[in-house]
Amino acid sequence: MPWQNDGHEEGRKEANDGPFISVVVPCRNEAAFIKNALEAVLRNDWPADRLEVLVVDGGSTDGTRDLVAEMALRDPRVKLVDNPGVFAGSAMKIGVAAARGDYISRVDAHARIPSYYFKAGVAILRGRPDIWAVGGPVDRVAAEESGRLVAAIASNIFATGNTPVRVGRVEGSVDAVLYPVWPREVFERVGEFDETLVRNQDDDFHYRLRRAGGIIYQTQKMRATYYVRGSVRQLLKQYNQYAFWKVFLSKKRGRVLGLKPFVPLAFFAALALALVAGFSVPYLWLAGGILAAAYLCADVAASTAVAARTGFRDFFKALAIFPAFHLTYAAGILAGVWHFYVRGSTPQEIINRGVYSKLTR
Repeated sequence: MPWQNDGHEEGRKEANDGPFISVVVPCRNEAAFIKNALEAVLRNDWPADRLEVLVVDGGSTDGTRDLVAEMALRDPRVKLVDNPGVFAGSAMKIGVAAARGDYISRVDAHARIPSYYFKAGVAILRGRPDIWAVGGPVDRVAAEESGRLVAAIASNIFATGNTPVRVGRVEGSVDAVLYPVWPREVFERVGEFDETLVRNQDDDFHYRLRRAGGIIYQTQKMRATYYVRGSVRQLLKQYNQYAFWKVFLSKKRGRVLGLKPFVPLAFFAALALALVAGFSVPYLWLAGGILAAAYLCADVAASTAVAARTGFRDFFKALAIFPAFHLTYAAGILAGVWHFYVRGSTPQEIINRGVYSKLTR
């Protein structure tokens, strides 16, 4: 059942002024990216007096807060909000609670959105009341030369899967979008972001949105840019954390949220089983060899695609990085199962230990 606007959003919208948009920007130690991200938001083709940007900061120590404060002095649409909970889940909870908008959007510090982003999103939401979130595919690019290989790896479907937000060819209903625009009423129906999740807060929220009957819509009209981590080590750490918290999300929901995240772990487990069991059943060595050969062929094809984008010198680097990526992701899934299912750890206990919640900058 689609939400309905009752027309009584007091203080958010005047009769003839058009809708008000609140943009929530969760951040922590993003001095290298925050200024350009905010400038892209402020350049949007939207009435200046109908836009606010809430930068919800989790205790930055690298000068991020000073940069935001300087921008706020020059442009009153920018507001700096404290996030005692540090992570993005609590940032979104705080930001949405403070937002005055008829529409609310999330934009990350590593993002650059085009000038027509909000106009395109609001037009779709107004025309389709059954759509509760709208956004576009995201191009992964490097902020500097050292990140070109990272961007190519992160953009390749062999690393991250054939998801619409990365591949970008889907125009229609999807499971999630990265930088959504939501009607405010969605939060009244779906609830708040889960602040216990260090990662995958958006996956959790969009899962609940779909369960409540809403549609998440991806459109080419809202294509955005994401600046990747600057090193392979940071990329591996980032996706190790994604995998780890994906397990908690499955436990929270009482069901596995899709099989795709478990494919790397299943592959390496099958390979190890074939290797060990082959001593008793030699035919399993053949099965393991076929698996390994298929993986190597896929690795070579993906590495060739990366090298075509960044230069032949990166072929052998990519050839090693893809297996490392998959092993790291599988290790995150395995660690999540151990901590959340076997040991029964809570998210707060994990955060206190700091192993799967440290910044990946």
